[in-house]
Order: sequence, then structure tokens, then C-alpha cells
Amino acid sequence: TDKLFAHLSRQLIKQGGILIIFVQLRKESNEFFAKDMISFFPSFVAKYIYNSDNDTLKGSFDVVYMRESATRNKRRTIPCTYDWDSRQLKRDDNLF
Repeated sequence: TDKLFAHLSRQLIKQGGILIIFVQLRKESNEFFAKDMISFFPSFVAKYIYNSDNDTLKGSFDVVYMRESATRNKRRTIPCTYDWDSRQLKRDDNLF
């Protein structure tokens, strides 16, 4: 895992782009499998958690880490609802 993330980090710097990586969470705890590696390389880390297994329309982004936060908060929760008709994930609150 560390070699993979190091390679992706080098390629990102070389190409000068944006890289989004999706990883699986542990089902019982909603934790990352390699949480030290996940938090070491990126500038932004978040996980999307459903409110319940039965309701897949509501959930929240649990922002674990932001390197350069505009509000100095490194962590926050952003509640969201999936609009089935428009196929959009919409924020349920006003952050600022």
C-alpha cells in the first residue's frame, strides 16, 4: 500500500493534476484498512457513511483531514441526501 500511494503521489506531482482515490472501509467500524497510509499522502481525506443500511438516500461525508482548511477546522461532518430524480447528492446544511 505504501509503495502504491508513493507512486501515485509522484505521478500526481509530475502530471500536475487532481487525483481521487476510492478505498474500501471496514464494515464493522467504518475505518480505513490502512489509515496511516490513507492520511499520510493526500491533502483531503473523507469517507461517505450511510445513516443506516436500509436508507441509502441519506448519509454524510465525514471529513477526516484537510491540509489547508479555509476555516482552520481539519475535521467536519457534511450531511447529504441523494436526490433520486435528479441523480444529485445534495448537502443538507449550510457550512459557512
